[in-house]
Amino acid sequence: MGAVLALSLWLRASAPSDLWDQTQPRTIAYTADMVTRGGTAWILALDAEGFPATKPPLYNWLAAPFVATFGRASEWAHKAPSVLSLCAIAAALVVLGNRLAPRAGTFAGLAFVSTYALFKLGYLARPDMVLSAILFVGWWATVQLLSGTGTSRHAALFWLSVVLAAWVKGPVAALLPVFAIVGSFAVHRSWQPLRAFRPLWGIPLAIVLAPSWYVAAGLVNREHLVNVLWYAEIYGRFTGEGEEGGHRGIMGTIRGLPFMTFYFFTRFAPWSIAALLGALALLDRRDGGGIARWRLAKGGNSLFLAAVWTVLVVAAFTLSSGKRADYLAPVYGPAALVAGWWLAADRYSPARRVPWLPGVVAAGTIVAVGLSQRAGPVYAPATTKRFDEMVATLARVPHDAPLYVITPQLPHLAILTSTPTPSANTFTSACALADDGHEVYLAIADYGLAPLVYARACDGRAELVACIEQTYEAERVYGYPGPLLVVKLLPPKG
Repeated sequence: MGAVLALSLWLRASAPSDLWDQTQPRTIAYTADMVTRGGTAWILALDAEGFPATKPPLYNWLAAPFVATFGRASEWAHKAPSVLSLCAIAAALVVLGNRLAPRAGTFAGLAFVSTYALFKLGYLARPDMVLSAILFVGWWATVQLLSGTGTSRHAALFWLSVVLAAWVKGPVAALLPVFAIVGSFAVHRSWQPLRAFRPLWGIPLAIVLAPSWYVAAGLVNREHLVNVLWYAEIYGRFTGEGEEGGHRGIMGTIRGLPFMTFYFFTRFAPWSIAALLGALALLDRRDGGGIARWRLAKGGNSLFLAAVWTVLVVAAFTLSSGKRADYLAPVYGPAALVAGWWLAADRYSPARRVPWLPGVVAAGTIVAVGLSQRAGPVYAPATTKRFDEMVATLARVPHDAPLYVITPQLPHLAILTSTPTPSANTFTSACALADDGHEVYLAIADYGLAPLVYARACDGRAELVACIEQTYEAERVYGYPGPLLVVKLLPPKG
């Protein structure tokens, strides 16, 4: 499993950068703002356009030490929380699975790390993998508590997971309490086991701590809290009335009912089939005298609750108007455990006769996905190469001179390479610094600023350092309107 995981990370890390994709520029801008601006940025950070954060900041808090240590230009530093979360879940699956059956954990780990969705999310500066790790811990604590082996420490771990999940993606944290209730009824046909969760102190703790970031954000910017964090991100997303819900309303929810199930089976393929067969095998009563197999199997509670968790999460996001495959990231860990158990323990599994088969399938899947990503990235290879040329050009700017980067179509360049915090990369502030007697380097890819730069050049207050023309694809297909100009702004003469 470790070899397949290492292969997956190497294929991702050595491929052309994708920091301009999947709204990553906003995530890395928030981390950079915390590291450079500090103060209220640790509560409500700003992106490269000065827009406040729309997600709770736990991912950025975790990334900040890596960015502070390795620098804002380090792509790995911005993605470190996702990479570490991926590795942690994979290691936990190996340990937990091997307790259920020989090789079950190894197969579960292989299934997890060779999934297409996690191939991308595991090396992405987005909060999905961190959320998945937190919810996996909460799922495991729930299993212990509902199996009768849990202690007050497991209860504390459960409620801590609820709070941390809220600090990553807000209302998604409600999945854990709902899962505890559904799981208690599914396993015991009773609510009494919920007492093991210590609700008398756990619920008040969660009510106070889980929404605390929203309270703090409201103190910094009340209008943003009401119009964006509440209406657009929560109410609008779930009702379909806001931009995040696609303005689709209730009909958007109805028309999209099959999407999340489809995403699970396609993005988790081929292991989704093994997970489905494993779930059906757990419900089989033929060999148990009318008793479901999960009640007789070693660790059956954990396997059954893994299947319940998978169905619950898929169903929960099916009822949301906004639907994205990335939302299912928390499903894949428990689902991989069911798949690994079926592959290792079921009499119909081909892996029982050919134990090396899952490893070959996992390695083949990773290689195929990795090569397809290299051959067909989001942007054409020529455009991606030109992006890299821009980064290399900016890296040659003298380190003792301030560098301002204004590239609205490529905001990650401003975040990774500029001297000021991302939201301070404005033409006005760069000119003000130059007029104050400093040499300032300015990188722009905005036609609107060209006349202003030309006017300064005519006055002898600017000179061209480099010009990187856009490719045909960048200009005509992707909408990047102009070349990247690197200009030195000079102090006024005399």
